[in-house]
Amino acid sequence: MRITLSFLAGIIILLYSNSVRAAEQTIALKAARMFDGKSKALIQNGVVIVQGDKIVDVGSNVPIPSGVKVIDLGDATL
Repeated sequence: MRITLSFLAGIIILLYSNSVRAAEQTIALKAARMFDGKSKALIQNGVVIVQGDKIVDVGSNVPIPSGVKVIDLGDATL
C-alpha cells in the first residue's frame, strides 16, 4: 500500500512539474505584417513574444531571445 501511494504521489508531482514548465514556455510569432488596432496601421515584419500566457513584447523586427520556439507564419498578417 505504501509503495502504491508513493508511486501515485511521484506520478502526480511529475505531471504537475511538466504542466508548470509548459506554462512558462516562451514563443515568438513572426509574420510578414501585423495589424496595430490602436493606431490602425499595418506593421511590416511583425513579431510577438509570448511568455507563458502573457504577451511580453510586440513590434517590428523585435529581437527574438535565443532558445525560444519560433513560429514563422510567413506571409500572414497577425
